[in-house]
Amino acid sequence: MPSSDRAVATYARILDGAHLWLEVHSATKGTLTLVDPDGSAVVEGLSIGADRTTALVIDLMQLTLDDDVAISFLCLGVDGRSHPVRLADVGHQPRARTPATPDGRFRFTVSANETGDLQLTRASVSPAVPVRRVGPVEDGLEVSWRAPSGGTPRMVLRGPIGDVLAEIDTVQDDDDVYGTLRSEELPPGSFSAALWVIDPVDDTASAGKPLRRAHDDLARPSTSVVMPEYRIRADGQVQILRLTWSDDGALGVERTTEDVPRA
Repeated sequence: MPSSDRAVATYARILDGAHLWLEVHSATKGTLTLVDPDGSAVVEGLSIGADRTTALVIDLMQLTLDDDVAISFLCLGVDGRSHPVRLADVGHQPRARTPATPDGRFRFTVSANETGDLQLTRASVSPAVPVRRVGPVEDGLEVSWRAPSGGTPRMVLRGPIGDVLAEIDTVQDDDDVYGTLRSEELPPGSFSAALWVIDPVDDTASAGKPLRRAHDDLARPSTSVVMPEYRIRADGQVQILRLTWSDDGALGVERTTEDVPRA
């Protein structure tokens, strides 16, 4: 156990987007309070035992916070003195990142500030369409997502500056919408683009939402997940159509060309 006069957070994780699991080791008995930069209490009165680790679960959905405002954790001892709670694993880079809240609107993050003290922040999450399935089909790569009400949406490829490179036909059944990426229907040559869904209610080129991982839990999905690809061989070359994840979990597609090795 940590040996310190200060309280130390030996575990601080947000596993479901809505609750903070916290273990605090303290040499003295006291209470834990979460405060905003103005010193106002956001949560208070959480009891901490003396010379042992106390496990706490904090419901983050009940907090009233502003985005990008750091919330501090203060331990108030029985002697009336308070001090910040230090995070034990400063410098640890998690392989997974905090999922969004159940309503998809925010993402809470726990981290250490420049002095190693535990802090909590909240950020808004841009609207997106969760991907249900991706995979190869006979003539390309297929993407599916939950069918909305009000008509069948379109899928488009957006370039680096947001320009529409191609529009993909979609079909809808009772529950899902499917779009198939076929090489002959995409821009010629090599390219990289993001996949967006245009809602039928607001069917304008500037509207839409990106397709994104339904469980956005990987810190680097672009290098952590093997994505399906579709290969076409012609004229001594191989065209490779491949689905990709960006670091923020958005779905994209790229096409590259390789020379076929001579036998």
